[in-house]
Amino acid sequence: ATFRFQSITTETFLEFVHRELPGALEAARAEEWLHAPGLPSDAPSPRSARLERLQGLGGELPSDELAAAWTPTEWSLWLAALPRPFPREKLEELERRFQLTASGNYEVLVAWLTLAAESGWEATLPRIEVVLGGVGRMKYLKPLYTALASNPATRQLARSCFERFGSGYHPIARAGIAAILARHAA
Repeated sequence: ATFRFQSITTETFLEFVHRELPGALEAARAEEWLHAPGLPSDAPSPRSARLERLQGLGGELPSDELAAAWTPTEWSLWLAALPRPFPREKLEELERRFQLTASGNYEVLVAWLTLAAESGWEATLPRIEVVLGGVGRMKYLKPLYTALASNPATRQLARSCFERFGSGYHPIARAGIAAILARHAA
């Protein structure tokens, strides 16, 4: 009730807890949770049977039945975890079986296009250009531009896309992409 309909700082919260619940912060090791890097070593580790099944696939392709039950998050996590470069024949099979290049879900689409670009698979380059010209979210732009700029074969495409589409990006996104291109001399 003390702070109802207000925002408070961490310091205000800590002072309040010290005053109202003496010893509670020490018992909960609040200093470690709030100010130490990372999570404490004894932090609970979440478990997910679905995530463990995804991780268990490694670089193997999912069955059609398994993939049909995946959520976009599961697709994104699995695609992001695949080794780079990923074999061309497996990329081609994924595209043939699941038409990922045509995905309407940008989480899945960008994870797929990033994997393809990092693997040097040119078949998805036209779709990458369409995406770079049609979205402005740094979340989607950064992995695609990084994948293109880090590969000498697609570095010029990254520069060309930025020259064509960059003026439509938010200034923060534009600066972030310019930094990526500069880092890779694109």
